[in-house]
Amino acid sequence: MKPVAAKLNLRNQQRVDVATDITIEKPDGCCLTCSVSNLSRTGVMISCNQETVKQLIPSKRRRLPATGFR
Repeated sequence: MKPVAAKLNLRNQQRVDVATDITIEKPDGCCLTCSVSNLSRTGVMISCNQETVKQLIPSKRRRLPATGFR
């Protein structure tokens, strides 16, 4: 597995890198497994695959590549 490059910290909070699995339970009782990437005093960054993203955020739309045509 190829390591993921560290993401730019756009917030002014100290972050701690973490590597552990978590389970997210949706309101309908469905459970999804993701990974924690880092923690801060104000939040947590999780990583998951595209299928899990679709289940967590069903209205999320895929960005289309930029072209000169609309």
